[in-house]
Amino acid sequence: MDFTYLFYGLGIIASGFLLKIFPILIAGYNTMTKEQKQNVDIKGFSSFLRNVFIVMGLSVIIFCFLLSWNWAFGIIILGGIIYLLIGGQKYNLRNRKKNN
Repeated sequence: MDFTYLFYGLGIIASGFLLKIFPILIAGYNTMTKEQKQNVDIKGFSSFLRNVFIVMGLSVIIFCFLLSWNWAFGIIILGGIIYLLIGGQKYNLRNRKKNN
């Protein structure tokens, strides 16, 4: 049995927990100015990232490792990234201020 997808899934899940514990690992967050960082709900966003990464990792383990649907890996990752890009916009506090 090939354990590659199991390790991928566990790595994705571990990444989610690391992003929650160390939000400075989020791409672009560490390069923001203080003013820009104030416009981000980092606690909410890091929790959102953790949850999405856990779902993506579990999906990889279930569909690719257990069910051997190797073609599903790209769909899971691409779908997760699209969901992160769209769903993550609600943690930009500047957008919330404009809408109110």
